[in-house]
Amino acid sequence: RFTKTSRFTNFTKDKRLNYSKLNLNPQLIHTLVTQSDVGDLFDSGLIHLGLNWKYENGSDLDIEPDKDTIKIIKTLANTVTVNLISLSKTLEKPIAKIASIETIISLVRLFISGKINNQGLTAGLELANQNPDTEIEKLLEEKGLIQISDDTALEAFVELVIENNPKPVQEY
Repeated sequence: RFTKTSRFTNFTKDKRLNYSKLNLNPQLIHTLVTQSDVGDLFDSGLIHLGLNWKYENGSDLDIEPDKDTIKIIKTLANTVTVNLISLSKTLEKPIAKIASIETIISLVRLFISGKINNQGLTAGLELANQNPDTEIEKLLEEKGLIQISDDTALEAFVELVIENNPKPVQEY
């Protein structure tokens, strides 16, 4: 049983079981369990999301995250085990020193919302590493990495382009 007041324990078997209850794929679970720095960062993300579990008399998952939280958890797991591991090797820097968990989760939320793609996510991690005290969405906007998903905004842009380029439109 878990209570919502403390952290995951370091027991590999229990971690594996609980990660699987979050519907994470076996490869992600293996990485999270065998690379302690990666697992610790992911666990801090779970804590940040309000999933502070403590083992008591076994390892049954007592809390069922909602669908949106599960999506964040899965994307966080992918971000930590793929994007951050790769960047950590490139920068020759410990994974936990690249960006704060708050920034990582902000990037995950921007990715899920469609405001950034995977390249924007990776670029955001690099920007966060270089500018740890600046809000990540502001950095992404300054670098032109925020995607426009609003059809109205896109339609207005397309109309402006057509209006400013009548000759190519007539030739078409």
